[in-house]
Amino acid sequence: MFALRTKKKTVTRRPTCEYTRTTYEDSHRQSAKKNCTILANFLESNYLMQMLKVNKSTILFLSLALSNLLSGCSTLNPSNSISTQTHAVISQAERQGFVPALYDTSLVTYAVWEKNNQDSHNKTIGTATNYQDTHINNWDSHNKNYQENNQDIHVYIEGDGNSWKTRYQVSDNPTPKNPLSLKLAMQDAAANVIYIARPCQYHFDKEKCKSRYWSNARYSEEVIQSTNEVLSQIKTRHPHAHFLLIGFSGGGNIAALLSARRKDVSGLITVAGNLDHDALNEYHHVSPMLNSLNAIHYAKELKNIPQRHYAGSKDKIVPAWLATKYKQELNSPCVSMEVIKGNTHHQGWEEQWPQFLKEALPCQQNNATKIS
Repeated sequence: MFALRTKKKTVTRRPTCEYTRTTYEDSHRQSAKKNCTILANFLESNYLMQMLKVNKSTILFLSLALSNLLSGCSTLNPSNSISTQTHAVISQAERQGFVPALYDTSLVTYAVWEKNNQDSHNKTIGTATNYQDTHINNWDSHNKNYQENNQDIHVYIEGDGNSWKTRYQVSDNPTPKNPLSLKLAMQDAAANVIYIARPCQYHFDKEKCKSRYWSNARYSEEVIQSTNEVLSQIKTRHPHAHFLLIGFSGGGNIAALLSARRKDVSGLITVAGNLDHDALNEYHHVSPMLNSLNAIHYAKELKNIPQRHYAGSKDKIVPAWLATKYKQELNSPCVSMEVIKGNTHHQGWEEQWPQFLKEALPCQQNNATKIS
């Protein structure tokens, strides 16, 4: 039986600007939002920098300070709706047998979709339109269909999603407008496939969701630990299973950090993975995420894990040189990377993904991740 909790909590809607740490009452909601937007737009303009005749190091310091001040300038009152494209992708995934679930953790509740390709009669509970009002606490009926064998569970971790509205203003709803990880999961013919969204994507709890979870602390210890709790909950139902972790963009950093701390990861694959956010933020001239962990700093823990990192030759968001830098840092025969000609950050991956999954990972015993 499924334990459902549909009772909604009464929460006062209030915009919050973390840089003033001031909470406004409902009557000031629109005014506060307008003030945040005006200030963010002013800081984003070049006019401020033109007024400040300072050297480069001072400008970088001011950029960091202003970014930290505005990291939480958000209404924290997102619309329940999702983009038309995302809605279409979710609907298609559920038609293919992906079943939605919510996993409670010490931080937030995670949205997850699970599929057993051996079971063509999975009953979908919840849809893309009513999903946020459905809370599923156990998955025993679906779990009975899982293959308890030596095959890996392929776990896809979503990218950063809709994190920022502008260069200085954080989004009030991190749900991705183009959920590429879910699209790739739909192309995966492995026996067991799971898609894990990032904190507060698809399911937004106004009491628990803090904008820092998808901005400057998106890879923080608390976020990594809570994602790890989701894997541990899955593992309690499949004690003999191993995970092949697959991360897109920022989800690649999450997947790598999880691989560094778990003993049941058989392989790691990233697509346009942000494997060194310090270097990437410097490249894009944005402030560093001082509250976030960085995969490249865990070379010792990661170097013996079979892994492959795909990068697009035309990716201007996460350039291919970042994966090369990561591979050089690990300096291990178990680490490979491949630049895919013509691919951008979001385009080209779906069509080639089934073929990529057929390629055995380096150091992989018995080609465990290879799809038959």
